[in-house]
Amino acid sequence: MVEKIDLQKHVSFQEVVASKRGRTYYFPWCVGALRLKPENLQTFENPEEAKAQGLLPSKNCKGLK
Repeated sequence: MVEKIDLQKHVSFQEVVASKRGRTYYFPWCVGALRLKPENLQTFENPEEAKAQGLLPSKNCKGLK
């Protein structure tokens, strides 16, 4: 039997990530986010937090505004 997991306990669907060197933020599952180097990765609880740091939403990451 496969154990079910509660994704909301493990993943925040509002969480976004960005590179310390970049100007854009992404959802963690977007292609651009997957290319970020771990040593440059920074995480934000929500898009508003990233915007407050002067970051812009990625144009190729669906769902970001």
